[in-house]
Amino acid sequence: MSDNKIRIISAEYDHVPDEEAVQRTVEFLNANITADKIYYRSYDFPEFIDCGSNLEYIKCPCCNADISFEWWGEQVDKAIENDFESLDVTMPCCGKSSSLNDLKYHFPCGFACAEFVVENPEGELGNENIIELEKILDTKLRAIHCHM
Repeated sequence: MSDNKIRIISAEYDHVPDEEAVQRTVEFLNANITADKIYYRSYDFPEFIDCGSNLEYIKCPCCNADISFEWWGEQVDKAIENDFESLDVTMPCCGKSSSLNDLKYHFPCGFACAEFVVENPEGELGNENIIELEKILDTKLRAIHCHM
């Protein structure tokens, strides 16, 4: 059986909410979405929060050129070697500066030091809930739809 998850992360990869915001967010999610399980995780270094088998391609945010998974993997390896001091990259297609976190992933993905996970939700999270969660967490959010 396959699993679906909504992985909610900050658009700012190094944002980590305080304990009160974590508690309020989990309570809000439990009150507003039916799911098998809802929980919070944090990491010492940014983690790639992926969309599982939904990831089809990556594009440059500057010129919209296709980015190879090979190039992307090399850049992630460099970030790991430097303990994620920076996610900054120079795009191979146009030479412009960007971030691994800001690449155009299809389906959306991102890097984060914290995430809220909604396992096997019934229905969608909805924009109105995202807006409320952004207020609780005081950060812009990304909802990563992950299929395993």
